Amino acid sequence: KPPSTPPPPSPPPLPPDVSLQPDRIYAGVLSTIRILGTAIGVNNTVVFLESGTSSCTGAAAAQYDQGDRVNDNRDVHIELTMVATYKMCVSDRLLPRFDEEHFEFVSSVLLRVDPAPPPSRPPWPPPPPASPPPSAPPPPPPP
Repeated sequence: KPPSTPPPPSPPPLPPDVSLQPDRIYAGVLSTIRILGTAIGVNNTVVFLESGTSSCTGAAAAQYDQGDRVNDNRDVHIELTMVATYKMCVSDRLLPRFDEEHFEFVSSVLLRVDPAPPPSRPPWPPPPPASPPPSAPPPPPPP
């Protein structure tokens, strides 16, 4: 009897069903971000940390400055001050969430924070009103 071959490796798990709209915001601007998909529920807490690792170390400490609770509209309100690409960590625990292990890395989401656009200039002052045409001298009185 030939030796049995090991079963093929199982495929990697699918990424969580979640996306952000928008997935780009401006630094220093309070933004409303809609959480789309089924992986994150109302009252979950999401925290955005600088990307680069799959760890959520720092999420508990950053939850009030770089995170928010998902509201009934599935929105979070976020203001990030540093231009960077951020990963998302989520906790389904109710407050307080002091422990790092309550946060899980969401591999399918990145949030890009771009430099804020320069303030728009006020419009140029309008041109002065056109002068009325010079008036013609009055006609001479009839004789």
